[in-house]
Amino acid sequence: MSDKREIDDLTVDELKDTMGSGEDRIIRIEVPVVPDSALPRIEELEGITRCIVKSAMDNGGERELLLTCHRPKDVLPAVIKILADSGAAIKAVEVEPITLETVFIRLTGRTLEESTREGS
Repeated sequence: MSDKREIDDLTVDELKDTMGSGEDRIIRIEVPVVPDSALPRIEELEGITRCIVKSAMDNGGERELLLTCHRPKDVLPAVIKILADSGAAIKAVEVEPITLETVFIRLTGRTLEESTREGS
């Protein structure tokens, strides 16, 4: 039997462990408009591992910026400054622990909603 296990065989905790550091988190920032000039600057920040903009249709009429990062407390002030300097009006910020959605985003590069909508 091989030491390599299929994703189907992993437990929820084992899937979460595939994310690496136990401190990875998703930062959700609700913002009506995500300025194009802000995204490259946010993606370049040390510690950001993924940056996705959810459309208004996916989020009840509001855009949402989803960031996966290792140390939210270190990254969040810089992200907020970049958005504010770009003219974005931040409505809400939430830091979440690792979930199965976090794992799915890391493995596929898409949110669960995007994947379901695309029929994958």
